[in-house]
Amino acid sequence: MKKIILICTGGAMVLLIVALAIILINRNTVFYRTDDKNAVPNKETAIKIGRVILEEHYGIDKDTELDAVEENGVWRVYNVIERSGVNEDGTTWVVKGGGVYVNLRKKDGKVLLIKIND
Repeated sequence: MKKIILICTGGAMVLLIVALAIILINRNTVFYRTDDKNAVPNKETAIKIGRVILEEHYGIDKDTELDAVEENGVWRVYNVIERSGVNEDGTTWVVKGGGVYVNLRKKDGKVLLIKIND
């Protein structure tokens, strides 16, 4: 009877050690690219990802025109709003900007910021 208890206890200890080893190995697993390729490599990809996020958070229409610019490894995806006017001297001005935007890290696609321009 003592042998059975020792065998069961020893088996349980082995299983516990294996389970702990698996947990420790998986804890250090990286779930994004670590090579030189970027998760968001170009403007088209940034816009596709940004559209999903902006539709979910701000309810933008699927037909809303979006644009993206990349600066220092961060994509800013924004809805295009064009404003224009006439100056006192009669010259016309045009400003393209965004009302809502999302910043995505180029390397791993992490969402850094979701915001409405004030």
